[in-house]
Amino acid sequence: MNGKLKLSTGEAGLFFRGDDQAGGYFIRFRPAEYRAALIRHTNHPEQDRFCYQVMQESPCSALDRWVPFQLRSIGAEIEFSLDGHILFSTVSSTRLSGRIGCYAICGEFLLSDLELIS
Repeated sequence: MNGKLKLSTGEAGLFFRGDDQAGGYFIRFRPAEYRAALIRHTNHPEQDRFCYQVMQESPCSALDRWVPFQLRSIGAEIEFSLDGHILFSTVSSTRLSGRIGCYAICGEFLLSDLELIS
């Protein structure tokens, strides 16, 4: 997925390889901290709980302007770049496919020029 994003306050992110029980991966942005994180989220209904694991964290540039991004999810590979810089690159085969989406908490998260390539 390629595009541009913009976020000035709050927390927001991209969701990918998602399932029906809110499991999947997130790219989380916290612009006030200039931080981004790659998170794996799993649901354990038999234990009535959710678990998440921060897989990688990275500083990121200000997001209060349109910033180009690229999210690559091919097989077990996950790579995310922001403004031309790779923030996350890893291999994880917990989930290899699923839904995509976005979320925002206490802020406005804007996406533009989205392109999905399969």
